[in-house]
Amino acid sequence: MKAGKLRTLLTIEKRTDTPDGMGGVTTVWSTQTTVYGRQLINARDWKAGADVTAGQTQSVQRSRWETRFVTGVDAGMRVKIGTTRLLEIEAAYDPSQKGERLELVCVELQNPGV
Repeated sequence: MKAGKLRTLLTIEKRTDTPDGMGGVTTVWSTQTTVYGRQLINARDWKAGADVTAGQTQSVQRSRWETRFVTGVDAGMRVKIGTTRLLEIEAAYDPSQKGERLELVCVELQNPGV
């Protein structure tokens, strides 16, 4: 994998739930790792659509991202790009099974709660 293609700084964050003492939980996102990556754009991989949750429609966009191989990344984590974009990781896998690169299948909510 050529380093010149990996131009976007991705911060991979892990979710931690802690009891708040009143029967609920507080969610905190902490940085797992920071890597450079790129978005893989293929017509068959990219799609946008709508998701209806709790009676509310949310516009979602799915995408795939490629990075150098990193251990410990799995579904349930999220990717932060810059200060505003948050992508939930649906799947993380090594396509060649050689420990060379990691592909992340992500979903991004375009307008949550609308």
